[in-house]
Amino acid sequence: MNLACYLWDNFLGGTSSFRPLGNAMFDGIDFAIGQASSTRYWDDLARYLARYNLLFRRKMVYLSAAPQCSFPNKYLDKALRTRLFNYVWVQFYENPLCQYNDGDNKHSIKFEMNAYPKKETRSPTTIASGGSKGSTAV
Repeated sequence: MNLACYLWDNFLGGTSSFRPLGNAMFDGIDFAIGQASSTRYWDDLARYLARYNLLFRRKMVYLSAAPQCSFPNKYLDKALRTRLFNYVWVQFYENPLCQYNDGDNKHSIKFEMNAYPKKETRSPTTIASGGSKGSTAV
């Protein structure tokens, strides 16, 4: 709860004497957890941040997540299962299990997106999309 409060007051719609961006405000938080020492509490953070939408209706807090394509996702599984995320950007790169490579029909992005669970992780309003590398030279 303390982290959600800190994010709200300093970066979202709250008030704080310390606002690193001055009067500028973010409209949401992206859960792009590539590695972490713990998989705990990301779901709690999502719940606490989503509560600000009920408490302060003047400012919408958007939640997005960028999990790797394998499911269940090691770091974000519990958070995604809250079904509170507005956007889920599934990463189809830097993961040999489901990375698309030129000419590789085994790992088509359409197949992988269809395999990514819908009922467990998405609310009816969640926008889900996927991303892959534009070039192997990167």
